[in-house]
Amino acid sequence: MTNALSREEVTRLANSALHGGSAVLIAVAIAQAESGFDADATHVNSNGSTDTGLWQINSVHGYSQSALKNPSTNAAAMAKISKNGTDWTPWTTYTSGAYKQYLGSAGESGTVVGDAGTGDLVKGTSLNPLSAVGDVFNKIFNADLWKRIGVGYLGAVLIVAGIAIIVANSRAGKEAIGTAAGLASKGLV
Repeated sequence: MTNALSREEVTRLANSALHGGSAVLIAVAIAQAESGFDADATHVNSNGSTDTGLWQINSVHGYSQSALKNPSTNAAAMAKISKNGTDWTPWTTYTSGAYKQYLGSAGESGTVVGDAGTGDLVKGTSLNPLSAVGDVFNKIFNADLWKRIGVGYLGAVLIVAGIAIIVANSRAGKEAIGTAAGLASKGLV
């Protein structure tokens, strides 16, 4: 029994699981290469493991076969295994390049899913190759990134200040400061 989904449905699943971005295009192409968009697709591997669902998630990842036949669960597993669309190497259709023939293909209606005026596949996913530049800017202007940088910088400042206080209060530190003050008063520094 097959449970074929449309390209538009798979695109929405990938967009939801990956929270948009250019990885959605690759995810949809991999699903098409892996299962032909059949949510019930299964494949038993030579090692005895089973690949199931749209993205042919392998049983070694701990999901039940019935759970992986649910398109939303399969999409969530795909996002987790691909590290939110940053690592597609677990899929042989990616490493072999077989997915590439499905990149950028039109939806069933003959048009790309989404707003034809903007070229968006789905909200937040552009067909423009420069969309990666937008992804970089989104990361640069991410408040959490700057919070982490600020905390790191503050930590470094506190460490330097602590070392300066320890040195200034040590005997050798006091002698060095006295020597420097003496040289400065004589105009030698």
